[in-house]
Amino acid sequence: MHKVRIRGWKEGDLGQIVDLWLELAHFVRPMDGFYQLSPDAGTRYDAYLRRVFDDHKYAVFVAESDNGLVGFAMGRVNESPSVVVPKTVGYIENIFVRPEIRNSGIGTALCNELLAWFRRWGLGHVELFYQVENQEAAAFWSKMGFKTWLAKAFRTV
Repeated sequence: MHKVRIRGWKEGDLGQIVDLWLELAHFVRPMDGFYQLSPDAGTRYDAYLRRVFDDHKYAVFVAESDNGLVGFAMGRVNESPSVVVPKTVGYIENIFVRPEIRNSGIGTALCNELLAWFRRWGLGHVELFYQVENQEAAAFWSKMGFKTWLAKAFRTV
C-alpha cells in the first residue's frame, strides 16, 4: 500500500472524484430498490461539482496515493427551516474509499477532516443518510459516533 495523504480538492481532481462517485453509486445500487442512476449520471455529477467548487459552504477532501485518488469525502453547510434549532447543521453527502484499501484508516481520516471543517464553521451537529442495507456503512458511521434517529421510507404509487 502506497502512502496516502488527505488534502482539499483541486479543480484537476474533478474527473477522478466523478469516477470515485460512480464507483460508490454502483456499489450501493444493488441495495437500492427505489432510485436508478440516469444514463448521464457521471456528466451530471461533474456539472454539480463544478457548480459548487467555489461555494464556501461545500468542502471536499480527497485521499491521494502515488497512483491517484483512492477516496473522497464531501460535506456542506445545511440551512434548516427557521422553525427548528439548530438552524444550521453540517451534512455529509458522501464518503467513499476504494474497496481494496478499506479498513486502513482512510475513511476515518476523511471523516475527521470533514468534522474539523464543520467545527471551524462553528457547527455543533452533523447529519447524513446511508442505506440501511449497507451494513458496512452502518458499522463505519456507528464507529464514528453517529446515532440513527430518523428512518426514510418510500413506496410506489
